[in-house]
Amino acid sequence: MTRAVVMAGGRSSRMRASRGDGRHKGLTTVLGVPLLERNVSALLSAGIRDVVLVAAEGEPELLEFGQTRCRALVEAWGARWDVFVERQPLGTIGAAREVAGPGDLLVVNVDNLTSLDLAGFVAHHRAKRAAMTVATHWEPFTMPFGEVTLTAEGMIEAIAEKPVKRYHTSSGTYVLSAEACAAIPPGQPLGAPSLWELLHAAGRPVAAFEHQSAWIDVNDAAALERAERLVLDRADEFELWAAAPDREVSAVLAVAEDGAAWLARSGNGAARYPGMWELVEQAPRVGARPLIRFDDPHPETRTRVRYQVYTAEGEPPAGGGWVPAGDPALSPPARRALEALRVARAGGA
Repeated sequence: MTRAVVMAGGRSSRMRASRGDGRHKGLTTVLGVPLLERNVSALLSAGIRDVVLVAAEGEPELLEFGQTRCRALVEAWGARWDVFVERQPLGTIGAAREVAGPGDLLVVNVDNLTSLDLAGFVAHHRAKRAAMTVATHWEPFTMPFGEVTLTAEGMIEAIAEKPVKRYHTSSGTYVLSAEACAAIPPGQPLGAPSLWELLHAAGRPVAAFEHQSAWIDVNDAAALERAERLVLDRADEFELWAAAPDREVSAVLAVAEDGAAWLARSGNGAARYPGMWELVEQAPRVGARPLIRFDDPHPETRTRVRYQVYTAEGEPPAGGGWVPAGDPALSPPARRALEALRVARAGGA
């Protein structure tokens, strides 16, 4: 059985500096869901049933979220959850030696979001009989300056203003064999490129898994904005689990000019989110526009509901009431829908 590790041992200094809120990047939300939870959900969706979180000592909020929400989520879907605390920095991949099991180890980074086929990635690694397999993709990069091309005589042949180049890039996602994990020096910081050097020098095969899936590195506030747009634009890739949900819900979301949302209060007898403001279940009406589809896993009931959310102008649907923007009693689905609407409006959708 494949074990997976979510690497979250960094201090996320760039994200903290750009956002100014002090949160670890693993707790930064993309359309209402923390990055750590998004990665855990992707692993569960891919059929992984043994997950380890690597976090640095001195990150109590991240560790608490891992031991509460993430543990509940993983165990509700019949998987094993563990946490490894780095007492000293071990680099981007050094902790793999400490958390490795007897089989392959799938390594994902908490600040990466991708729709990569993780099950296919592991299968490719095994088919190649590789010690290590690296997910790769082509990444565009806009050069911040003009590119000058010279002739052999030193004359300018062409000038391109801020050209866009494409580079074959590591997606920051790996599969390591037990042999590769054992090759990592114990107790020392190590990055993935250095592990490749060790394996290459030993004559061990390192394979590539080239993909065209959506991918983004979420390391600062600007990247976070791009990530939210990416997830909204390709919601079916990021927001839906592979297996069919337990139930599907259609909901119509209406928002007033002051930002208040039309929501319903869940009764005390409700199985999900009792007492919170929830989306109003309604069949889509004429003029309603699709906003987003997402799966909402609920550990307490061990169910997953798939929401199809529409927006509508004019009179709100029956059975709800206006709720001020930012109300702390918003249920997770309501919060996710409102975040999607915020990003859609900011992008002009």
